[in-house]
Amino acid sequence: MTKTAIIILSLFLPGVLFAQESFVDYSDTYSILNMYSFLSVIIIGGITSIIVLVNARKMSGGIFGDALGYFGVGMLVMLAGITVSLGVAIFSKETIGIIGNMFYIIGYILMAIAADKIRGIIQGK
Repeated sequence: MTKTAIIILSLFLPGVLFAQESFVDYSDTYSILNMYSFLSVIIIGGITSIIVLVNARKMSGGIFGDALGYFGVGMLVMLAGITVSLGVAIFSKETIGIIGNMFYIIGYILMAIAADKIRGIIQGK
């Protein structure tokens, strides 16, 4: 039931968001598709990250659970970097770029730690 609700919500949420007044020019097809694909990335990225974190918790620790936890947090940090790229009016464009890049770096480092943990398991360390 929960999975079905999440799937339905992920399919219709962008439609609900587009029904609001926004900065998208609806006369331009490219703008609509660009915004729809961007929102889809954010929604799917968030759902996937949560699924990875839930599965890590269900493994109740261990090296694989720790690795999945690092992957999940890394994915959420990368998603935060993507979301920051939307831009906030109080920051300059350069500052938004720097903050987004910092999120990407942190996310990649966390996922590299997870990959190193998995490599250690495979090599028997």
